[in-house]
Amino acid sequence: MPGPSSLFTPILGRLRRVFQPRPASFNRRLTSSVILIVVLTALFGALPAIWVIYHQLQQQIESRVKEAQLATGQIYETKRTQLLDLTRFIAERPTLCRLVMAGDRESLIPYLENMRLRTPIDALVLVPNGQEPILFGSLPLPAAQDLRNGRSLPFSDFIALEGPPRLLIAAASEIDSAGECAALPPGWVLAIQVMDDDDMQVLARQTGLEQSLIVAGRRAATSLPAAPDWPLDPGAAEIVQETLTSCCTLGALEKETYQVGLAPLLDQRDQLVALSELALPLQALQRAALNSLALMSGAVFLIALLSAFVTLALTGRITRPLRDLVEAVKKFSQGDLEKPIPTQSDWVEINQLADQLEISRRHLQQSFQDNQREMKRVMLLLSGTREGMIRLTSDGHISSINPDGEIILGKPAAKILNLHYDQVFRPAPGKTPANLLVVQDANDRPLSRTVVASWIETGEAPGSPPESLLVFRQVDEDLLSDRQRSEFLANLAHEFRTPLSSIAATIELLNEEASSMSQGEISELTNTALLATHHMQTLIDNVLESAIIEADSFRLRCHPILLRDVLHSAEHIMSPLLKRRQQTLEIDQPRNFLTILADPDRLCQAIVNLVDNASKYSPFGSTIELSFKRQGNMLVFNILDSGPGIPPGQQADIFRRFTSFTDRQGARHGIGLGLPVVKTIIEAHGGQVGAENRLEGGARFWFTMPLTPRLDS
Repeated sequence: MPGPSSLFTPILGRLRRVFQPRPASFNRRLTSSVILIVVLTALFGALPAIWVIYHQLQQQIESRVKEAQLATGQIYETKRTQLLDLTRFIAERPTLCRLVMAGDRESLIPYLENMRLRTPIDALVLVPNGQEPILFGSLPLPAAQDLRNGRSLPFSDFIALEGPPRLLIAAASEIDSAGECAALPPGWVLAIQVMDDDDMQVLARQTGLEQSLIVAGRRAATSLPAAPDWPLDPGAAEIVQETLTSCCTLGALEKETYQVGLAPLLDQRDQLVALSELALPLQALQRAALNSLALMSGAVFLIALLSAFVTLALTGRITRPLRDLVEAVKKFSQGDLEKPIPTQSDWVEINQLADQLEISRRHLQQSFQDNQREMKRVMLLLSGTREGMIRLTSDGHISSINPDGEIILGKPAAKILNLHYDQVFRPAPGKTPANLLVVQDANDRPLSRTVVASWIETGEAPGSPPESLLVFRQVDEDLLSDRQRSEFLANLAHEFRTPLSSIAATIELLNEEASSMSQGEISELTNTALLATHHMQTLIDNVLESAIIEADSFRLRCHPILLRDVLHSAEHIMSPLLKRRQQTLEIDQPRNFLTILADPDRLCQAIVNLVDNASKYSPFGSTIELSFKRQGNMLVFNILDSGPGIPPGQQADIFRRFTSFTDRQGARHGIGLGLPVVKTIIEAHGGQVGAENRLEGGARFWFTMPLTPRLDS
């Protein structure tokens, strides 16, 4: 009897065949991909638009609430001003002054009551000097002096009352202060207007938002139906009371959600009196926005669906010529470059693709033929080129060398085999151009020829140790001098081009616009040209000195000079360049009239070259220090900079000709003649020159000058 597992085996196999992924045709994949792309494009195009619309709607709601807050504040301020004007009008009536002065209360009471009824004033209080105040109106109020609370007349202000909470607008003015009672006003008049629900209804119609007043945390007046006794957002109300700044928040009342704006109402003493609460219903706006978004989403989805059906209908027509191209490319990839690509179909794009494939086929065919011809030419060239090959073991020992290698190195195989390659290829000291190797013979003398070397890792055969192959060939000695000459000329042309371009641009600008420039602008341009001229002069001096040195015609004209004068001359020459780079040169001036026997022009040139070198490699705004001290019969000069320092291992080459380094930004400065000229000048005076890196950063260049000159100088 078969077990349970054998009963389910056929069912599981059938399920695997049903759900196993099968390779889909290009037509099906293209159709599904295009439909997916269209649907995703439509959705991702609509979602940002929907988000933007919803975000803009929120901003418009908040903006509307903030605008209503500003309008409400202006309305409250207008009410306060209007009440003060009305109070002044009542107090300055001559009739009121006469009645108060005469003490005619029988005529005074109906007169003021009639004035109150004809105005929006809820209560009017007459306060005669030395008599009890008279209240007109049925509004229960505290004493007039308590409402005034020390305010100077006239005034108009907000006053909050508790139990029940109310907000009053109070205005007071002296009786006829500019008329018959000006000398001794007989009293003053206080007018009260209570902000109630009717006023909130008026404010709501004016601003378009529901209005409320919150006094002492309780709702004093409102236009909002069925409003609670507390703020719609008590937490936000407490924050506004503490910070005295307006805010926008959300609040809920029964089934309605509101955008709430809260703003503080302050009296003349900047004390909080009440909160102005504005409420904008959001459900109707949100419902309209959601309907619009739903309509937009439906339209986008419908467009995506129609696009998918159109794409499905067109995909079949597109894939037929693509299948023909696939067959042609298969032959193409198999190396059949002779058969042309078919370029006829109903689709322009497919024809263009076929045309490009045909162009590629022709180019590949032509390149293949050219490569074959070039390979033949290279093989002919290589057959006449002498190349040496050395096979190295995994630990670097030479296991074999070909005859050409023996000729290039000038050593027989018997003296080379089993040696480490370091014993054969011993680099000669000094700087060597890139990719060139100067080797030494057995007597530590450099060979007269150089080699270009490259490493080729050989494949490891099964069971054999790994080996490396060193391939090298002989290079003509003239290549070194040609390369140095080319680099020197290129650097020299670059160094001359920069100041010449600056001078040409300055002269052209002065020629065209000098009449419209100020004296300061002309001076700045001429300083730029002067700086470029100094730079060219320094370059020319160094090139000439280098030529004189190379021709063995270098001579000094020594005579007693003041060291101070030489330092002043060097500082004057370098001043424009240092000013341009915002650098400072600090010179340790000699305290006495120190006199030395030297060539002043050559010594000044050496100092200028060293300071110029320090300036090139130091950052803008840095300080360069020039100092000297006496050590025995020698005067030691030090030039300290804040640059990147001398690259490790290159201190010995820094005073060689055509040697230059890069700065912090990777730029290469100079032509490599300034420091060799310095070395020649100082050594001709009987001194020495050197350079080293400073522990705190930067470099220190130094040279010595003998106080007792050499006889041959």
